[in-house]
Amino acid sequence: MIEPLTPLHRTQIRADLARTELQADTAEGWDVDTYRAVKARIRDARLLLTAVDRLTAHHEAALVHTDRLARRLAAARASTLRQTAEEWAAHCPQHTDAEDTWMDCPCWWVDELRRAATEAEPVFTMADGLDDQRAERLAAVSTHLDGVQPATDSALLDLAQFVAHRRDHEHPEGDDPYCDNLAAWSGERMGPVLRRLLDTELENARLRAELDARPTRDEVLREAAQQQRAEASAIHLTEPREANGMFRGADLLDPDAAYSTPEPLIVARYDTAIEPAPEEPPVLTIGAIAKDGRPVALFLDPDNRTKVARWLAPDTSPAPAIDA
Repeated sequence: MIEPLTPLHRTQIRADLARTELQADTAEGWDVDTYRAVKARIRDARLLLTAVDRLTAHHEAALVHTDRLARRLAAARASTLRQTAEEWAAHCPQHTDAEDTWMDCPCWWVDELRRAATEAEPVFTMADGLDDQRAERLAAVSTHLDGVQPATDSALLDLAQFVAHRRDHEHPEGDDPYCDNLAAWSGERMGPVLRRLLDTELENARLRAELDARPTRDEVLREAAQQQRAEASAIHLTEPREANGMFRGADLLDPDAAYSTPEPLIVARYDTAIEPAPEEPPVLTIGAIAKDGRPVALFLDPDNRTKVARWLAPDTSPAPAIDA
């Protein structure tokens, strides 16, 4: 079984490559070919590590996105089942006054639909919205409150008034039975208060997890930009002008591209030029390699080919005459 390449492993490999490169730069007696071969392997290894970093980040983002989609699909299914159940229940000839009944009593099936909707509903627990340490502490609090019901609004109002009485009344020197009675009365009612506080904390954690599962505005725009880029890529050979417009529109949608200036892509070398077949669109494809090792394809339609040819053509205009 192949062990995963963890971030720690990748850091160690990069450190080993740096040491190897330093030895290659400072070693004596190496011929030029050996030195260049070692440097090329070090460069290739670094490019592979960079690719692993990108793939790992993409994989982690895909896992989060997949989980979010699964929960959204489950919520949509539960909503559809529940809506169908309510529509059927509204047309029951035995348990409603509906005039447009069109079936026998569907209440058994309605109960089944509601049960299925409850099972399909995505469950958000406190573990989704709390870190492990906080979840463990709140679980420990819950074990001491078995059977305790949460405090009502009127009980909270009474407690607030008793706290004000203890704070504001004149405290005698020595014993203060009035304060002692208020403290004892309040202490006996702390269980329901803690239960209400705990329930509120857990509900807030669940709502935070549910909110985190929803896509943000930037994520929606980013997904729309990716879809538009995919559509543009599909037609860039047959309709390059329209595809370029779609690419520019995707950049305006993408929150990462619209408000930041991307680094320029620098081509280090050109490998091949592919002429189109007679039955294909007249687009010249140039294969190249970017400075960071990424493959790059340049697509030149006839207009752009003419421009490039004009730029590369030697200057044949006559030199200006020099007066004697």
